[in-house]
Amino acid sequence: MNKETGTANKVSRTEQTGLLQRQLLRGETITRGSISVTPISRRISLGLPGWLQKDQGRVLIYQRPAALIVKRGGSTQTIPIHDMTQIIMVTMFGLTALCLYLLMRSNSKA
Repeated sequence: MNKETGTANKVSRTEQTGLLQRQLLRGETITRGSISVTPISRRISLGLPGWLQKDQGRVLIYQRPAALIVKRGGSTQTIPIHDMTQIIMVTMFGLTALCLYLLMRSNSKA
């Protein structure tokens, strides 16, 4: 929800797989002169039935920016946003798993 205007993001697409829900959200369009910019974000949420009914029973929610849709005159351009934090976190997790595997392997040979 936008704190300044009190309007909620518009859900463009929702995919439900068991307890996991993926959504593509379209934010409020900002227009300055002949340029309009609309932010797009992705939300992944995990729900457990009967738990915390605040957000439709969703327990864990991860939302990140995905893209900007820029309209100038008659042309529309989608600019992807690369989430470096997510890339770094996945890389760190992979390196940690590799190090743990190598440590366990070296300890079992000794």
